[in-house]
Amino acid sequence: MKRILALLLAAVLTVSSGLTAYAAENSSSAAQEEEKKPGKGKSSGRENSLEQRLAAGQTGQVDVSIGAAMILESPVEFRVELKDAQNKSSVGTITLGGNGFDNSRVSFEGLAAGQYTLTVSAEGFAAWTQNLTVEDRACAVNLTTGFLGKMNYAEGGLHPGVLLIGDVNGDGKTDEEDRTALVNIIAGGMDGNEGLVGDLNGDGVVDLVDLEYFSKGYGVTSDTAAWVEEFVPVGLIAPSAGTNTKVEGSLEDLLKGRDSVTVAPESGGGISKDNPVSLNFEFSGSGNALMTDGIIIGTPRENPVKDAVVDIAYTDENGVEQTVSVPVESGVMHLLAASDVRADRDASGNIMIYLGTQVAVKKVTFTILGMHNNNNLAEISKVEFVNGMEQRIPEPEMDIPENLTATAGSRRISLSWDPCVNITGYEVQISQGDVKETVPAAYNGIEITSFQGKELVNYQQYQVRVQSVNGAWRSGYGPEISVEPKPAGKPDTPDGVSASGRYRSIAVSWKKSKDALTYNLFYKESSAGEYQKVSEISDTGYVLDGLKDLTEYTVYVTAVNELGESGPSLAAAAVTTDANPAVMPKYNLINVGEAGQAGAHIIDAKMWGTMQDSPLDTQAGTAWGTVDHDAVSCYVKGSWDDGGYNPVHAPLNSTNGLYYEFDKAYKIDTIAFHDVTSRDTGLFYAKARYWDESGNAVDLSGLSMGQRKDADGRIYYVLKLAAPVEAKKFQFGLARYQKGGNITVSEVYFYYYDTLMDEIMSLYEDDLHTVLRPDVTQAVIDALRERINTIDPVSGEYHPDRALLEKELQTAEAILNDTGLSGTVRIHNGITTNDVGRGFGGLNAWQPIGVTAAAGEEIMVYVGHSTKKTGQDTELQLIATQYHAESGGVATTAASLKVGANKVTVPKIGSTTGVEGGGALYIQYSGNGLNGEYAVRVSGGAQVPVLDLYQVKDAAERLKRAEAYVAALEEYVGRMEQTHGEVHGSAGPAQVNYAYDEQNCILGASDILLDTMMLSLPAKQMLAGAGSGTTQQKAQTLVNSMQAMEDMMYLFYQHKGLNDNASEALNRIPRGHLNIRYQRMFAGAFMYAAGNHIGIEWGSAPGMTGASSVVADADGRWQSGRYFGWGIAHEIGHCINQGTYAVAEITNNYFAVLAQAQDNNDSVRFKYEEVYKKVTSGAKGRASNVFTQLGMYWQLHLAYDRGYNYKTYENYEEQLAGLFFARVDTYARDSSKAPAPGGVKLTLAGDRDQDLMRLGCAAAEKNILAFFERWGMTPDEATRSYAKQFAEETRAIYYANDNARVYALQGAGSALGAGGETEAVGDGVTAQVSSQNPNQVDFALSAKNIPEGDVLGYEIVRCMYSGGQVIRETAGFATGNTFSDRVFSNNRVVWYEVTVIDKYLNRSAVKVLPPVKIGDDGSMDKTFWTVAAEGLTADPIQGSGTDNSPCEPEEAAPETRLLDQDGTTAYRATVKDSAAIVLEFNKKLTVAGFKYTGVTGLAGVSYEIQVRSGDSWIKAAEGSFGQGDGDSQTVYFSNSDKKYVSTYETNAVRLVLNAPGGSVISIGELDVLGVTGDNVEFEQTLDGTAAIGRLAEEYRYGTEEGDVIPAGSVLFTGTYKGNPAYNVVVLYDENGNIVGGTAADGSLMAQQTILADVPDEGQIQNVSEGTWLYWIEPEQQWTPAGRVRAELYRVNNALTNEGQRLVSDSMFVDVPAELPDITLSGGSVPQP
Repeated sequence: MKRILALLLAAVLTVSSGLTAYAAENSSSAAQEEEKKPGKGKSSGRENSLEQRLAAGQTGQVDVSIGAAMILESPVEFRVELKDAQNKSSVGTITLGGNGFDNSRVSFEGLAAGQYTLTVSAEGFAAWTQNLTVEDRACAVNLTTGFLGKMNYAEGGLHPGVLLIGDVNGDGKTDEEDRTALVNIIAGGMDGNEGLVGDLNGDGVVDLVDLEYFSKGYGVTSDTAAWVEEFVPVGLIAPSAGTNTKVEGSLEDLLKGRDSVTVAPESGGGISKDNPVSLNFEFSGSGNALMTDGIIIGTPRENPVKDAVVDIAYTDENGVEQTVSVPVESGVMHLLAASDVRADRDASGNIMIYLGTQVAVKKVTFTILGMHNNNNLAEISKVEFVNGMEQRIPEPEMDIPENLTATAGSRRISLSWDPCVNITGYEVQISQGDVKETVPAAYNGIEITSFQGKELVNYQQYQVRVQSVNGAWRSGYGPEISVEPKPAGKPDTPDGVSASGRYRSIAVSWKKSKDALTYNLFYKESSAGEYQKVSEISDTGYVLDGLKDLTEYTVYVTAVNELGESGPSLAAAAVTTDANPAVMPKYNLINVGEAGQAGAHIIDAKMWGTMQDSPLDTQAGTAWGTVDHDAVSCYVKGSWDDGGYNPVHAPLNSTNGLYYEFDKAYKIDTIAFHDVTSRDTGLFYAKARYWDESGNAVDLSGLSMGQRKDADGRIYYVLKLAAPVEAKKFQFGLARYQKGGNITVSEVYFYYYDTLMDEIMSLYEDDLHTVLRPDVTQAVIDALRERINTIDPVSGEYHPDRALLEKELQTAEAILNDTGLSGTVRIHNGITTNDVGRGFGGLNAWQPIGVTAAAGEEIMVYVGHSTKKTGQDTELQLIATQYHAESGGVATTAASLKVGANKVTVPKIGSTTGVEGGGALYIQYSGNGLNGEYAVRVSGGAQVPVLDLYQVKDAAERLKRAEAYVAALEEYVGRMEQTHGEVHGSAGPAQVNYAYDEQNCILGASDILLDTMMLSLPAKQMLAGAGSGTTQQKAQTLVNSMQAMEDMMYLFYQHKGLNDNASEALNRIPRGHLNIRYQRMFAGAFMYAAGNHIGIEWGSAPGMTGASSVVADADGRWQSGRYFGWGIAHEIGHCINQGTYAVAEITNNYFAVLAQAQDNNDSVRFKYEEVYKKVTSGAKGRASNVFTQLGMYWQLHLAYDRGYNYKTYENYEEQLAGLFFARVDTYARDSSKAPAPGGVKLTLAGDRDQDLMRLGCAAAEKNILAFFERWGMTPDEATRSYAKQFAEETRAIYYANDNARVYALQGAGSALGAGGETEAVGDGVTAQVSSQNPNQVDFALSAKNIPEGDVLGYEIVRCMYSGGQVIRETAGFATGNTFSDRVFSNNRVVWYEVTVIDKYLNRSAVKVLPPVKIGDDGSMDKTFWTVAAEGLTADPIQGSGTDNSPCEPEEAAPETRLLDQDGTTAYRATVKDSAAIVLEFNKKLTVAGFKYTGVTGLAGVSYEIQVRSGDSWIKAAEGSFGQGDGDSQTVYFSNSDKKYVSTYETNAVRLVLNAPGGSVISIGELDVLGVTGDNVEFEQTLDGTAAIGRLAEEYRYGTEEGDVIPAGSVLFTGTYKGNPAYNVVVLYDENGNIVGGTAADGSLMAQQTILADVPDEGQIQNVSEGTWLYWIEPEQQWTPAGRVRAELYRVNNALTNEGQRLVSDSMFVDVPAELPDITLSGGSVPQP
């Protein structure tokens, strides 16, 4: 093989290899009479057969390809039109869009030979037109959406056509009018500019990025026409499946590049030599159309073809038909008789058949004999018959990340992959189904903890993949992997367990437990027996079948995963039902009777539905089966509404309800009925009417329907009339609460009006039953008691309300004997649900009444009103709660109350058993507070202490009430266990009949009512929190704590812009209050916030009554005290978060930090160091840490609030002026209040981020979008439009901190001012590359011309060149005098701009530091490596004890010093024999070199470096150590010529030392090098100057005639490391201009070449050190001046320059004023 010099010159690179892939679904024909509609892609004209087209000469084809040369964030549709000479057109469409470099095609087939015009147009692009000559061959036109960097766009050159972006006004051109229009849009928004296209890059925003895009297509003089390539028309190829071959997919689409196919043996079994599969491709026609010189067959990298044969029939140049069989076998290179024909594979596994010359192919058969990994099927991704195989460029190095691995943790995924070179970072895509999210990564690893703003969920599959990034370039994603996070422990205990009784079954449900795979359900009869277990339940519900009738069962649930079983849930209980009907009371029953007989006194029964199983109903329309005392017979209405919701009509034309007529008029006020199930079927509404003796119909109002249960839990309903009526006829209709289902009624009972209830209720003069009538005596009471204890002689039953009436008589006796009653509670009409919405919830309007009641207990609630009469409706509801409840079972509305006595059965909330059921009762008022006052008293339940401080402003009165409350608590708590035994013992309600448990006994309920808060906590813990001492001392502690709570809520509402002095209700403090309740915690919770309460547990309750208020001075500066804990303020924040911009776990913490802050950095929960990392990172999206993200909101408070943290304002206008978030929340509630100085009104988009940015600008009355962008947010066009009417904020508010604000509030003013012109960066500021880490730059920082105390920190901006332009990125913010910047772009020149930021947040003038070059020797992370020494002895490392580790440390192996990252801690050893050192990586790594540091005692000794391959060692490099002590060298693994970098994948490297026995050696550090990045430098002369001069004599560098550098050319020379097939060098001067300039057509005046050897195998490899030449020929008359610098680019495709990115650059070097002569020598060039 000859050694030749290869030239790759960017200016003459072409866009395509001659291959045409039909990747798009668009295909069209020119044989069309009229223009098609875009998007169809096929002609609507007649379809010609292949024979007809051949005969007619219609075999031509035009493929149009459009590739994205720039990122298009949104889809762009390109219209592609091809017109023939007769103006007949065919149209197709191509859509590009999204990130990356897409490519799509449209194909026009069956074309006649002739002249055609191709036009391409799209919104935002200038129209592109080119004339084409179509012959019998196919041709390809490749276009790109912009110029490809460093390509020569000379007229007629080998380059793609260019679509110019920037047609803003839609006139088909890109000119000055478009530029003016775009600038106007950027300055003034889209208002008045409708119809223009300003968003050129499609990111939803018109900004400077669009202007940059515009510049790429403006003022272009380069050639935009496309070089047209030719290929074999696909229409001439007929594909088919071979023998025993089953094809899935379309072979036609395979040829056109639209889709892949899979092939498998039709007979079954695997693919083998005995069971092959094959594909046939037959060619029609003759002549040039069929000429080809190669075939490419694509197979996937995951399962490539292993063995195959390609049989080719063709006609040679003499017209003789020939055949050749080309074997394809992995790892074998076959020598064929036709030596020009060969098979090869590229790096992707594609099969490439080289035919050696152009031949006319007739038929190709591809037979597959075996696969690498899966023999069941083979996937074929492409088949192409191409030209120019010998000119193909080697497979590009895409820098696609490889070996992506994932380690799944609990709700987290740790990813790692092999590092890539020549990149600036990575993008990780995580997805579930169609939902995708992309996160940036600076390193080759990242930990994912969230997806779509929520934490990852264990046991859910996530798909992840990675691509590398360099500016706008993307490598493309590597293979996708699936990861499933799994928990680290057992699942949480299930909560919310509920049980419901059914017929012989129990339905059990529960909430989903975190980290649970399955559940176990345990159940037993409550009264006895062992628990039975149901295992492996996958759902959150289960029905237990086959149980006993009318039996209570207790259940509990556990959660299970592979790590174990959770603890048991709370137990729940339910009673099974039976098939028997509900047993309704018969006391005072009118329609008595025997089963199967019509009830007494009813002479007619009618219905408007159907009767079922009713023997008595023999005539249509009768309803005797509803009063026959037989539950089997029933009435059914096939509707959810039988008149209970919609009107009930008169009997003669009625369609709804049940109608009855009595034998005479009866005085009634109560009716009972049950349906066919005797269960809760959702009946909710009822309407009724009656007819009196005279036949007058009266509609009844005030009718109530209540649900009752018999002794076995069966349900029936009671209709209660507002007053008794004399009814001769009666009709009622029912309806369900929800639409759906039928109405059924089995039995109806009518009752005689019972005077006993009214007589007892009439003992009192007032509605509250606190005053007896004057004539009530003990004898009257005794007579009534005798009557309630008398059995009804007909039914044999006592009065159904016997127990309740007895309580009434006891109340009367208590008044008569003056022994005291339960207290009357006045209802505060300022606490109400009747309030305006303020954009947040979390409140309730409950008012405590000092009563706790058991579930199932019947009580009387008496309501009095200042003007309303007995029986009238009220705006009060009775709220029943469950004490120590789970979060989902706190409260229910027990009754809507009327004035007077209200009989209420306290409902059971949930089905939890094993703990007492019931809890405190509350009144909820829903009125407007203007119509009188209410008072309430309860008879029943148990009285508990309550403290009411609502609207009590007088300090003495507050203390007095607190003393009374504490005294009551002291007495009550002391006897609570005794009271439990008295009222909850065996004689008490069943739901509280448990052994005393101080944490679960409902007698523990107690409440404190404040203006903005209610505490509902255990009485014992309320008292405990008040501390020790006297009653008065405890009361004072309690008052102080309540004042702290009120002060804290007042502070919070101040920051929400709420004030009782505001003129509008919307901006006043809510009329409801927050409610901190004693609740049972769900798994993992310490506290929680739910819909209308905050839950805390037993241990947290004392903290609510023992706190002290914050003391602040008049300006709001903290002096002492603390508002409770972080947790309570955090949960309050959840409740009062403004919904417009609320982000859970972030914005609610604003209130938490507000309650804790003490005007210094150390008192806030987040770390400002992390805040500064975020605002200087440039990363999009929120910070991953919620506390860091909180810093964004806190900085706005620091920047714009006028006082210290605790400053509040009584005056509402001053409050708005002084508090930033008061304005934000005010404008969120009413956007019309927001300022609009430029006439653009604030509108809220419903997007939290956009709304916050708009509200922030409104509140600041500044354009602060730069602040939000620093925090990773992206404003949309509407947000920018609103913001730009304000002046831009000049301060660096993203660096604000607490200490700085205090300093600024106290200071004399900024020495820097707002102009940014003061020189304040110190003269001694330096930036130097770290001696230990070539990727790190270390800074020494100082300031001048500014008081030392004024300095907040230093903003450090990293600068780089790219394409002659300066790219700036904020590297960090330093608050000290040192800083280190880790740069992840290797071999790049960087320089820094440093700015002082003072504590007033103003900026100094920028100081520019001298440039430095970042290095990269490829040293790898050694964290998990181990080291072993062979044939060497050394003393162990002996440690010493310290105060922190007093015991003597263990000895350490001395060889560990070789990996300790410190070259000064040497490993010293004595050589025995066969000395070697082995570095174990403990995983596979790709290695490319070795580095030793500080070697002594081995002068001139040879060494060998080996890499492990399986069980053996392979030599990778050899050499000798230097002669001097302290030798340090880097050794690259290379080929024998030492020109190419070799890499090995291995898990260990071995250094063999050929040193004599007894030698004493010392080595400071050993490193193994990975693949390093490309590098470019100028060649240096002996005196250290750059090798720049005039070429003394011409130099030939290639075989072509023009491959000569003329003598007299100005020559620049340098070295590079990289791959010459994919590298391009460009020089720039100090002004950013390309050295040598450009011609009028935009082409480079200078020329350049990269020199490299081409090895035997013909593939150009990575070069460790090569040479580049860049010259300007003499006729160009370039005048040397100033300084120049070099940039090295890398591309993915050397023909198209696709994927071009800057990978290295050099420092500036001086150009000699007098250019010296240069002579080039070396290299062997074959002669033409």
